Amino acid sequence: MNSENGPNNATEMSAYLREMLRELKQEPDRWENVTLEAYLEALSAAFEDHQGVLLKGHESGSIPYRVLAELLSTATIYE
Repeated sequence: MNSENGPNNATEMSAYLREMLRELKQEPDRWENVTLEAYLEALSAAFEDHQGVLLKGHESGSIPYRVLAELLSTATIYE
């Protein structure tokens, strides 16, 4: 799974997440964090450890973290 170019809109983000799910189901050996608990812990650590990389090319506060957080929370109950 390559995220270098990354999704540019909601449709591409949805496709990216579906590809992640496909990879997890079909190639779980490629994932270090296969449980939700492990994945969320690693996601949290990645945000903390890679702030400079995440902000590369963006002014501080320009990345919609609030929107991302809302979508991650929505996914906990969305069917």
